Amino acid sequence: MAKREPPLILVIVRDAYKIPQASRRPLGWLKMKNLDALAVEKKTASELAEIVATRIGISAAAIKVMPDPVYGWRAMVIGPRATVSKYQPQADRIRDELCTRYELER
Repeated sequence: MAKREPPLILVIVRDAYKIPQASRRPLGWLKMKNLDALAVEKKTASELAEIVATRIGISAAAIKVMPDPVYGWRAMVIGPRATVSKYQPQADRIRDELCTRYELER
């Protein structure tokens, strides 16, 4: 009986730390053709929280921005469970769009 290879997904997850930061960006950023559009602007956590909160339509106090090893930064909705479950998917979608333009200033 032949030895089964582990699924490719497990290998990718296990070795994810070896992938450079630029190659872990969302696939949508590859569609840009203008190289000037690839320039990333640095923003503070409070500025990013304000941008995400404005696009969602909630208070910036309900958003916490923190570093993320995959995307560079992450927007987390803070509040009651119902609020988080309602707005977190929107925050993640907005982060996917914004992380191609903005980088978290540390």
